[in-house]
Amino acid sequence: MHLVLRVCLLAQPATCREERVSTNALLPMECFAAMNEWATGHPSVIVRRFGCQRRRWAA
Repeated sequence: MHLVLRVCLLAQPATCREERVSTNALLPMECFAAMNEWATGHPSVIVRRFGCQRRRWAA
């Protein structure tokens, strides 16, 4: 799965970006836990939105 986050800088709330992080999360609570772990390690940003998406495999 990929954890997909919309994050904004705390110092500049209008400056936002999308982050994609590989995760082993399969359940909604695991996705939430992965987001929380990522956010804890990135104190200069705030998570505005997040979700998990299945990885797309290249052919």
